[in-house]
Amino acid sequence: STVRLEAIPPGLDLVGGTNPTPQPSPVIVQAIEGGQITVNAPGPQFVGLTEYDFQSWSDGQGRNHLVTVPVDDLTLTAQYAVSANHTIMAIGDSVTEGQDPNQSNPGDGWPTYRCYLWDDLAAYSIDFAGSLTGTSAGAVGQHNIPSDGCPWAFDEDHEAYWGERTDEVAPKAAVAAIAATPDMALVHLGTNDVLQGQTNATTKEEQRQVISELRVATPAMAILLARPSPCDPTAGSPQFGTKCSSDLPDLGDRLHDLAWEEDAAQSPVVLVDQHSNLSLSDLRDGVHPNTTGDAKMAEAWFTALEPLLDGIDPAGDVTVAGVAGSVVPWSPTTSTVSGRPLTCA
Repeated sequence: STVRLEAIPPGLDLVGGTNPTPQPSPVIVQAIEGGQITVNAPGPQFVGLTEYDFQSWSDGQGRNHLVTVPVDDLTLTAQYAVSANHTIMAIGDSVTEGQDPNQSNPGDGWPTYRCYLWDDLAAYSIDFAGSLTGTSAGAVGQHNIPSDGCPWAFDEDHEAYWGERTDEVAPKAAVAAIAATPDMALVHLGTNDVLQGQTNATTKEEQRQVISELRVATPAMAILLARPSPCDPTAGSPQFGTKCSSDLPDLGDRLHDLAWEEDAAQSPVVLVDQHSNLSLSDLRDGVHPNTTGDAKMAEAWFTALEPLLDGIDPAGDVTVAGVAGSVVPWSPTTSTVSGRPLTCA
């Protein structure tokens, strides 16, 4: 008779018969009717960055047990489940932190994409991490205001700082990452760098340092790096002008190159295109996303996170979440920085 050992999810290692070495499922064992074989479901096991623990065999028996071989062929299935929470740290500026300028007036605040991403991630066991919680009162240094405006309760922890550039956020994020050891990070930085006149070349290297410091905390961290969401050239006083129309898109090209350069098998860097994902009508004040923009940002983050949470490696060197959060290869244009085509398929 044939005993077929399968696993959910498929491909996890199982042990059957006289061979004690775990083999990728399905495992096929030829055995004599009426005899007994040993089956074993080792664990925990990893698929990509996701850890799985054994739950049960389809015959109701424990992880390691004897099976009496029947007359007819037999299939046994080992059920595994995700065993550990994923810890996600959202790193950024006011676009990630949000604002509640008047705590005595419920409903006038905005909790950012983090509110909507939490709901998108409801099927997973997730911990949002960071040294801050809630939102800002709307000024540099004013943090930890309870979030206002989210339709549901959510984990409000993050590592985002109103009004701060990459070089100001980086050292604080490094300390927070060592404390929390997240296995995934969402990095949305660079808007303040552009608006405050820092060169894009400098900002790119500072974000490279952010990636390096995150990997000190968690060497196998998955890092989702954003092309920053757009800003309106007619906003600001004086108007932002070319800082929004050309400098911010140029930074996005450079961050695409950075993701390509830093992507690694152990610690993937996934570029998430929040710039193309939003239009100017998705902004509440020319810089910060409105409710629609926050929901779009959350969907784009989620679309990039989902294959990592499900244990599937990102396809290609860089995966880009594009308009409406779909995962697509980057448009076949040429980087203004390196001259390299930006096609990642």
